[in-house]
Amino acid sequence: MVRNLSAIRGGTKVLESVSCEFTPGEVLALIGPNGSGKSTLIDCLSGFLTAESGTISVQGIEIELQKTFSPYKHSICRTFQIPRIARQMTVFDQLLLSAENSQNTSIDARVRVIEVLEELQASGYAQDMGSNLSYGQQKIVEVARILLAKPSLVFLDEPLAGLAPHMRRIVMKAIQKMASNGSAVVIVEHDFPNVKEIAQRGYVLDEGTIFLTGTMKELTENALFSNLYIGI
Repeated sequence: MVRNLSAIRGGTKVLESVSCEFTPGEVLALIGPNGSGKSTLIDCLSGFLTAESGTISVQGIEIELQKTFSPYKHSICRTFQIPRIARQMTVFDQLLLSAENSQNTSIDARVRVIEVLEELQASGYAQDMGSNLSYGQQKIVEVARILLAKPSLVFLDEPLAGLAPHMRRIVMKAIQKMASNGSAVVIVEHDFPNVKEIAQRGYVLDEGTIFLTGTMKELTENALFSNLYIGI
């Protein structure tokens, strides 16, 4: 549960008293035009930007967002528009580190990494250095880390952008797997046709406030939403 989140970025008020709810086992979409506050919202909720005010509750613990906090300590993970992976480690080694940090034994961790690599069709570049990966492969590695961590709350910032069709399908299936593992998954993505296939609900942001909310079916059938944001 997020309550009364307000944020300033670059001297400009970007979010104003935003409140929303993320449910374990659910994929939720944050939707809105560029500049509406989507990325700022997940930056605040994942500890990468200090908010002006507001709180978020994760696993029954309330976090004050105007203070610095560790997302990993509170079982929060995220991806980025530009992937952030270890460039001087092999894919396998950096995923093994993620698995071991998730309280698996050393043997269990190796088995889990192999399983996740197979699920994501990434076994073929498991021994490649991060610096040698394509953009799409780097995104797959970020997704793999989250599948291994099984956090309570996941934020995905444009996970489908720039991916070839077969990689989009892999990531979409992985997002559904995250939710089936019990995570609340929040996705920011402009690829609405694919997002509505995997998200159950959505919040629409406009000028830093919640403009609309509902199931994906309800939003799709809302004429104002369609005219302003989707163009259908």
